[in-house]
Amino acid sequence: MRGALLETNCLYGNRHSGIGVSAGWAIFYFDLFGALSSQYPGLSEFFGSTCVTPNCNFNRYRAQLDEKLDLRQIIENNAVVNVIFDRDAVRAAFAQPDSDGRFSPDFFAYLNELGLRRSSVVLAFAPKAAGTYLRTAAIEVADGQLVRTVHAQGGRDASFYLPVLLNYFAGDFPAKTLVTHVHMQAFPANISLIEALDLKPVIMLRSIPDMLASYWDMLDADHLSPNMGLNQRIPMHFGGMSDKEKGDFLIDMIGPWYVSYFATWISYSNDTPGRVLELTFDEFRTDPAASLEKVMAHSRISRSRNDCQRALDTTWVDRGDLRFNKGVSGRGGSRFTASQMERLLEQISFYPELCDQKGVLFPASPRDKKENRS
Repeated sequence: MRGALLETNCLYGNRHSGIGVSAGWAIFYFDLFGALSSQYPGLSEFFGSTCVTPNCNFNRYRAQLDEKLDLRQIIENNAVVNVIFDRDAVRAAFAQPDSDGRFSPDFFAYLNELGLRRSSVVLAFAPKAAGTYLRTAAIEVADGQLVRTVHAQGGRDASFYLPVLLNYFAGDFPAKTLVTHVHMQAFPANISLIEALDLKPVIMLRSIPDMLASYWDMLDADHLSPNMGLNQRIPMHFGGMSDKEKGDFLIDMIGPWYVSYFATWISYSNDTPGRVLELTFDEFRTDPAASLEKVMAHSRISRSRNDCQRALDTTWVDRGDLRFNKGVSGRGGSRFTASQMERLLEQISFYPELCDQKGVLFPASPRDKKENRS
């Protein structure tokens, strides 16, 4: 039996491996064309000059093929949008980068040219950092559209899905400005795509204990949702745990993701001045219009402070539907025990690049302040 190694994941530069769906579509296409090209000679010639995305309506192109060939029977439920890609875009959708996510010089240059065609808003926030609220305001002020730029979020640690981005930059879909909100770390593969498409990500710095406290509230409300975990499984019996056990789980299992998230982004931001916009949660709470105006300017979208304020006012009316929690600074320090806080601080200490932001990411808790006064 003869076999061949097929790399089914898109890349390895982002910690977890998953099957690359664009590669799967390429295999599907090749099998389809190979099986049908001898029976329908016009098929290879037609798709040699143009190609369509898998979710296109093929009815528009069927007249150019043999009338007996009904692609609707092969690919069902595809009447979503008509998008024609040129050959370079098709090759880009099906090409794999190096295993660490780096692109060849020619491929990088092509993606870089695409990235200059349109503006986009990339909120690479950690969960529980006001991302849902801010993205909704960004959509309002930019006349944008929320786009899920990852293939799936069942594990919450996101990696960009190139075909979606090609749809936007090369296919002009959606027509409105892309606004995306991704729980993404700045790992090498993500960085490669950010730089290739000249994306301008935004992050939010917030107290990690406060975010974990908010995450705790979310799990108490619904811990059985399959997409609640950050690269780990939430225990099925989480709702029946004691507060100490819940706190231990948040600190020891979810805490490391947050620490690594900030370590990757702050390191990348320090290495590439101007690429990443760093907001702070307290500044956002104090003057949200100023923060939103910064996001727009960083994303190459010109909007006035008044425009931003109107968008925020409109969004605030629906804040209850946007998972906007208490938004209070400092409550995490009183939610966790002293031992749990010490373990989180020890995790942070592994990353010297977090030293300058320690006061933001791990502020003194009410308990610490009381002990210092005594």
